[in-house]
Amino acid sequence: MDDGSQSDSLFARLGARRFGMRELLADAIADLPERERLVFTLYYYEGLETSEIALVLEETLFAVVQLHVSTLGRLKARLADPSGN
Repeated sequence: MDDGSQSDSLFARLGARRFGMRELLADAIADLPERERLVFTLYYYEGLETSEIALVLEETLFAVVQLHVSTLGRLKARLADPSGN
């Protein structure tokens, strides 16, 4: 029994799956409406807090929080059903 090759195969499958999920997420983010994509980018990639995003976008904090929550919901739904059905 060759445990090394089984481990390598498992890691290869996990790596491919992770890469596939990363691609799905990237596609889902790219398909977001511009405002949602901007909030997502500012929050997760630039590290801004919602209050800072509100200042940048000249929106209320409440509006930014709502947009952030709806964006997460949209992404979650898209990742749960990548085919879009």
